[in-house]
Amino acid sequence: MTVRAYNIVTDPDHMRQTLGAYTDYSGTANDSVSVDTPEILVHGNVLTENYVYIDTFDRYYNVKNRVVVRDGLTLLVLESDPLMSFAAYIEQCPAYVFRSNYNYNMDMIDRDTPTVIYDRVTVLGSGVSGVIEFGTSDTDVYLQCIGGKGW
Repeated sequence: MTVRAYNIVTDPDHMRQTLGAYTDYSGTANDSVSVDTPEILVHGNVLTENYVYIDTFDRYYNVKNRVVVRDGLTLLVLESDPLMSFAAYIEQCPAYVFRSNYNYNMDMIDRDTPTVIYDRVTVLGSGVSGVIEFGTSDTDVYLQCIGGKGW
């Protein structure tokens, strides 16, 4: 199998990794190997690369550990990167974005995202000395909260 090794500097939690120069190595696996966390014996000295693509599995992997077996032979302990491996499929899926760093849907109820925070509260009516008074005969009271801090 061909192991294409990269040295990436982007955040491993991003869906699309910035791939640059690479080196192709020949690799072999034991008789049984996990596709999600394979250990691949690579013919070559893989000392600085931290990300690989294996054509046999059609997946991208983060290098979790490397063991130099001898000069010219390196055992790579890998962990699947499903975001990069399936990025094309993920990008084609229809989705409703519940949370975003910008462009919120203010009509959605979400306790983790405050909709609007103001520094002041406006009172739209007042009684004696600016204090709202409600009598015992009042049956309908409407209160509009325009702002505040925290929940």
